[in-house]
Amino acid sequence: MTPAIEIVPSITCDITIKCCGCGMKHNIQPRLIDVTRYWDGAKVQDIWPDEDADYREVMIGYRTGWFICPACNEPNSAKEVTDV
Repeated sequence: MTPAIEIVPSITCDITIKCCGCGMKHNIQPRLIDVTRYWDGAKVQDIWPDEDADYREVMIGYRTGWFICPACNEPNSAKEVTDV
């Protein structure tokens, strides 16, 4: 008997998310099996340890529904450091 659904590890999906700051769209193509693991509760850094922080932020934003791109976040980071 074959399973009702089979996820092939090499299949990727398109994930596009729009920055809440500037409205620019960001697109990545993660493996579907990794996205499923992430939605099932695995930590983003455990699934994509070789990807940069910006890639992982897209995935976090996709899951939470709120995303700020690196370009919009950069001035905020600098301001936080200088305000300390």
